[in-house]
Amino acid sequence: MQSSASNIAGQSDESNNIQAKGTLREDDAKKGERYKFWIDTLSMNTFFFCVGAFNEMVVSGLSFKQSMKARLVGGLINTTTGGLYGKYSDWAQKKLNITEDTPILIRTVANTAIFAVQAVPINLTMYKIAGANNKHILIATTVGTAVCSALGEPYDIYKNWLRKKMGVKDSK
Repeated sequence: MQSSASNIAGQSDESNNIQAKGTLREDDAKKGERYKFWIDTLSMNTFFFCVGAFNEMVVSGLSFKQSMKARLVGGLINTTTGGLYGKYSDWAQKKLNITEDTPILIRTVANTAIFAVQAVPINLTMYKIAGANNKHILIATTVGTAVCSALGEPYDIYKNWLRKKMGVKDSK
């Protein structure tokens, strides 16, 4: 026997159940993408908190307080860019056919380039907001991009590890 909603639509209960399951799968997929977006934001924040703090205190000689101020600013930037970078990175790796089976050298070069492409506009913006002159912006962006590029593959490994640990089924 058909329900009144099914009769109005002219479909059987079985047909409605199939459509409902399809809708649930689509909703689950959307939730999965949002979850991955936030996991990518978490991975960007945690990775660069550690890397940045080490660089600032051990390499550059900043005090703990100065480093934590810098990490706060970095956290704001990473929170706004982390999830977007994850989507961009997945898209670029797919376009370049980069998988876990890709030889490490090729994967490293690809991930380095992918990471550098996103680092340049972020660094330019950050230094411009900080009030640096054009010469300092050029030098700082070049050095910053080189350092960020060296972290492309390690960050991708960490991001995918965190995705797996947090239950994201498809890491690409």
